[in-house]
This record gives sequence, C-alpha cells and structure tokens, in this order.
Amino acid sequence: MNTADLRGAFTRQVGEGLFEAAARRYQIDYGTYAQMYIDGKRFGGRPGHPVQARHRDHRPEQLRDPLGLLMLLQGTTDARHVRDERVRGTPCRVVAVRTGQAELVVWVDDQHVRRIRFEEHASSGQTSVSRIVTLELWDFGVPADSLDWSRLPSFRTEG
Repeated sequence: MNTADLRGAFTRQVGEGLFEAAARRYQIDYGTYAQMYIDGKRFGGRPGHPVQARHRDHRPEQLRDPLGLLMLLQGTTDARHVRDERVRGTPCRVVAVRTGQAELVVWVDDQHVRRIRFEEHASSGQTSVSRIVTLELWDFGVPADSLDWSRLPSFRTEG
C-alpha cells in the first residue's frame, strides 16, 4: 500500500453495520477493522474475531462513536433549518444543531434521524487539518436478534 492509499484509508473510512440506539449497541465493519459497542463497552479488532478483553477500546471518543454522536442530539440547545434535501430518496429537513459539546448538521424526516455530520478542526503552527464524521442511518426496523454479539462483525469483505 502506497502513502496515498494509506492516507485515503485513514481519512475516508466507510463502514457498514447494524445500529440499535434503543438497546445502546452497534456493530460496524470497516473492511479491515470492526467495531462493536455492547453493555457499555466498545471493542475493536479484525472482523470475525471472537471478542476478548484485549479488544476493549478505552478511548473516550464520543464525537467519533456512532452511538455517542446520536446521543449528542439529546443536549441540543439551538437548531436552525438550513434547507431540504433527500437522503437515499427520502425527503429530509437539513438542520444545523448546536449542542453543549459540538455543532452538527442533521438530516431528519418525519420519523427518523437519517444522517448526522460533524466536522472537527485542529491546527498547530502553520499546519491545520479537518475531518468530517458522517453517520447515515437507513433500513429502520431490521431484526437484530440473530446477530452474534460474541464476535466482531464481518458484514463486508475486503477488496
């Protein structure tokens, strides 16, 4: 893998998975890395591997964690309609939201949050970087009872 490929893999991570906000759990497979949150603990490692204590992720990353990003909306202090836009064919209102910790852009339809976007910036001296984190939700009501919560998810295949 050359430097450009490595930079692209780091800056443009795309994952697929299952998200149960009411149960406060999720499974996401990024292809070469998988992440799972269950019982108040986040785990990460190679997709398909059995979950073990060594897979426990102790970093507090609420703004990058899918469940944490969604839960931030509970602390909304201000919201402003920006425009209307479709997400996967569903008409949505795009709303700029301010919470106690962050500013987010949220796409909502009449029933669901469809997308949340957060942009973070960092600078030091003459160098500055930014990163956009987007959580997109669809296919609501999919049964999750048959998922194996003892293994890191493997929804995607590399390649």
